[in-house]
Amino acid sequence: DTGPLLDTTTVLFGSGMGDANSHTNRNLPIVLAGGSFAHRKLLAFDTSHPHRPPLANLFVSMLQEFGVEAESFAKSTGTLRGLV
Repeated sequence: DTGPLLDTTTVLFGSGMGDANSHTNRNLPIVLAGGSFAHRKLLAFDTSHPHRPPLANLFVSMLQEFGVEAESFAKSTGTLRGLV
């Protein structure tokens, strides 16, 4: 299949540091663009919530969108809701 570039490409951009002042890896800023993912919205996960999804859930969701039959990745607990 061919089509518009952003329909056939997924770009993940992020940082390994949520707060450079305290050098924490919590609340990481991530931008996901392209592909069949839902666009033009912000997904925010409360860092104080005890059941917030790990970043690995994003990777499981991405793998499944690419057609990879993956149920887990690293310490994932499932997929990330709200992406598709």
